[in-house]
Amino acid sequence: MAVLRKSGAGLSHRGGHPLNRSPAAGATLVSGALWVLMAVLSTLLATASAGSSSDGADEYEIKAAFLYNFLRFVDWPEDAFDGPDEPFRIGILGVDPFGEILDAVVADRTIDGRSVEVNRGRMVDLIESHLLFVSDSEAEVVEYIVNALHDHPYHPVLTVSDIDGFAERGGIIEFYFRDQRIAFRVNVSASERNRLEMSSRLLSLATVVYESSRPAPE
Repeated sequence: MAVLRKSGAGLSHRGGHPLNRSPAAGATLVSGALWVLMAVLSTLLATASAGSSSDGADEYEIKAAFLYNFLRFVDWPEDAFDGPDEPFRIGILGVDPFGEILDAVVADRTIDGRSVEVNRGRMVDLIESHLLFVSDSEAEVVEYIVNALHDHPYHPVLTVSDIDGFAERGGIIEFYFRDQRIAFRVNVSASERNRLEMSSRLLSLATVVYESSRPAPE
């Protein structure tokens, strides 16, 4: 798939948990633009893994916070929910890199009056997710996953992964590292095919991927 890209801002994965630090204290961790984003997206989240200082833990604390906030800054069509009380469902497909971090991030939080739940399992168990995180253990079957979701068009799913090339292979959001900072790409065409509307504030901080059949804006 040929793509055009428009770059945005990124997050560092080094240092303490980004959501418990002031912009000054976290200057080496989070870019100024993303501090604005995190302030706009939600109130600062409590640390999900108290006392953790490993790079891997920090990385997935940040990514867990982003997953929650992606739910806040993406609009699903009304028919994505069976009713006003149906929760947002986050699915984790493959080996779970978050452990309890993601559960802690979303615990007792609501988005537009809906709670958020986290599920793990097989593809067949997660097809009704609103956001599906695809672990890098599934790198060899990305196309199968994307095609399976396309075959289930009446339930739009926001696919997210840190698999290299995920957005170019039909996924919607791909985490990657740029200058030792966590950044993300958004495949706009895939988002539109899934009837999902991205906030312009979210897109302004992403590397936006356009398929060759769709011209990039000036």
